[in-house]
Amino acid sequence: MQRSIFLSCAGAERVHAHNLAALLRAAELPVVCSSLDDNALGGPRLWDELERTIQGCDVFIALCGDRGATPAALAELTAAVARNDREPEFPIVPALVGQLAPEQVPPPLRPHQYIVLPPDLLDASNAEREELVRQFRGLLRVKQEPNADRLWQRAAERVAAHPEYAGMALRAQTGLTPLGPDPVSQLEEFAVHGTGAPLVRGAHGRLHWREDSAVVLVLAPSGEFWMGASDAELDARISRAAEHPRHRVALHPFFVAKTPITQLQFACVMGWSRARRRGARLPASEMTWREAATWCARVGLELPSEAQWEYACRARSTTRYSSGEREEDLARVGWFAGNSHGELQDVGLLAPNRFGLHDCHGSVWEWCADSWHTSYVNAPAHGGAWPGADRESAVARGGSFFGPALHARSAERRAFRMDEPLDTLGFRPVRSVHE
Repeated sequence: MQRSIFLSCAGAERVHAHNLAALLRAAELPVVCSSLDDNALGGPRLWDELERTIQGCDVFIALCGDRGATPAALAELTAAVARNDREPEFPIVPALVGQLAPEQVPPPLRPHQYIVLPPDLLDASNAEREELVRQFRGLLRVKQEPNADRLWQRAAERVAAHPEYAGMALRAQTGLTPLGPDPVSQLEEFAVHGTGAPLVRGAHGRLHWREDSAVVLVLAPSGEFWMGASDAELDARISRAAEHPRHRVALHPFFVAKTPITQLQFACVMGWSRARRRGARLPASEMTWREAATWCARVGLELPSEAQWEYACRARSTTRYSSGEREEDLARVGWFAGNSHGELQDVGLLAPNRFGLHDCHGSVWEWCADSWHTSYVNAPAHGGAWPGADRESAVARGGSFFGPALHARSAERRAFRMDEPLDTLGFRPVRSVHE
């Protein structure tokens, strides 16, 4: 049998590896399980054989548990990393067992996108096992780009030539992998290391989303916009003070997540999820402001300022919603009481805005970095977060699946207690462009 998938594991994870190998073989996937133990280490012949074994596989899977890597597992990883140095397209994929935190993964594996395995395959449901097989089958089809430096060079060339980016000089950004431009918006997109499995573009350049896909950031171009509600938009149902005075804000380019963070992406980093309705691609919810900020900090991201959020949501639009003025326009791009049937929906199902962002309207309210202010009097014009005396309440934007269309407007803003996790509260991180 062709050695296409190689499962490397520490001694403590050997039973788990054999169970996984049995599952994959039952699905007719070619797999070889590590047979090297620590007592066999030593001698040039062993290293030659190990190198031939690694050279013969198409994907290297490193099972990572909380007991750490053994010398044998590190030897296999060393051979895999050496091959990856020679052949950057060779996939190395950490497979996290249980609730292993990303910082517990051996350092050579941290630059690589990972997948999360059930704590016990024998207790996993049929649906979980089928999904796992689908993920591994997808790994065999992944075509890696040839070289990280080359990826960044190509991305920089596209950004410099794109009229939206106005000749911007983009440098390589630590912790991100270029994914190329969105086929509709033509804005550049990037995967965030340590937040899920690799993504690839399929037919017509569209991303192949999986339940465990990594977070994708869009490089939003610089620009100016009017922040707040216009006089024509305000009526008796809207607090004039909260969305006034309308003011001009200028922003530099920044990265913003293509969708709200999903439950699986949140759990991959934090190791837990308290969402009552479970679903890997449902928006993560029911976390406090500080928990959302902690998630961001662990992967090198941050919560957006209000200005960044509204600029990204509007995406050059000046109407109530990025898609138009009417509820029918909202229904194309956002989940609210009028179309959600009272249920939270998976991210990315509705049409994106002009920047290629999904679910800015409705779905879940999204935490921002700003303290709550009752109006925009003295609001900053630089686009950064606006601190304040209120240490208990923070801003959230966008409305929710449970609320009316009025609450899903681009200008809508609400105060929420920072320590109160709600099933209608999630977040969409951003990141500054490092020069």
